[in-house]
Amino acid sequence: MSMSAIHSASQLIQQSQAQLDRDAHTIASVQAEGANPQQSVAKPSAESALLSATQAPLYGAAGATLLRHSDEMLGTLLDTTA
Repeated sequence: MSMSAIHSASQLIQQSQAQLDRDAHTIASVQAEGANPQQSVAKPSAESALLSATQAPLYGAAGATLLRHSDEMLGTLLDTTA
């Protein structure tokens, strides 16, 4: 059980980092295009990227909390069996 919790926590933290990277790239590309909005390809707006970036720390915190609780449970299990 503990290994799956560690895996899930790791995935949440990685997802958080990947989301922040995507959002930062989107914001930078929107700002770089600035005065040249003539492209017809639909791209995410800076506003949606900023809103999405506010969720990333929540994913990271959830992963860290899950990892901490998993570590505490494993420690408790070792204490009771030792």
